[in-house]
Amino acid sequence: MREIKFRGKRVDNSKWVYGYIIKWDGKSHIYEDTGDLLQKAVEVHQKTVGQFTGLKDSKNCDLYEGDIVLAREQNNISKKKHKQEVIFYYGGFRLAMLPNKIRLRNISAPLIENDVEKIGNIYSNPGLVKQ
Repeated sequence: MREIKFRGKRVDNSKWVYGYIIKWDGKSHIYEDTGDLLQKAVEVHQKTVGQFTGLKDSKNCDLYEGDIVLAREQNNISKKKHKQEVIFYYGGFRLAMLPNKIRLRNISAPLIENDVEKIGNIYSNPGLVKQ
């Protein structure tokens, strides 16, 4: 079964928090599953919320929407890797070529585990999008 979890940057200190998404009063909150029944959900910046893809990169790091990865282009024979963003589009997770996001490709476990390396995300490393 696929693990469904989210991440987002806390409003109070801008640190990442991981867990279950809850929305109330028009705001997004993430509840960390720490096993503590008294654990409170923390408010996060809505624009930073991203869902876990269920996949890990070549270094065993979880991949979320908004992550920036290095990967070869689809059907590219060369070993050269390009920056791509993990996005959710038409019901599935995709890789979008940066900086313009015009070329999309589906992502799958064999591709990710062997060919993709996470190098940051669009919220903590916005400069990676433009380079």
